[in-house]
Amino acid sequence: MKRTKLASGLLLLLTLLMIHPVYACTIFTAKQDETVLFAGNEDQKPKDAYLIVDTSGTYGVVYIGTSYSPLPLAEMTGINEQGLCYG
Repeated sequence: MKRTKLASGLLLLLTLLMIHPVYACTIFTAKQDETVLFAGNEDQKPKDAYLIVDTSGTYGVVYIGTSYSPLPLAEMTGINEQGLCYG
């Protein structure tokens, strides 16, 4: 019985040591009547963020971007003037 518990504990410890960090981002929406909220977080490093306004297309759009390897700047979340969101 002791050997089984010891083996299980060692297996759990080895499994935890082999786990690589995971950067999972979360995006959610909430709606009440005509009000819709869109929010999210970015878990990757570095933690700097940039507000990017783009008016070159059919609709104006605002992005939140971060410097993320291998790209110098990646748009991570955005919303256009018609309310279309992505994350």
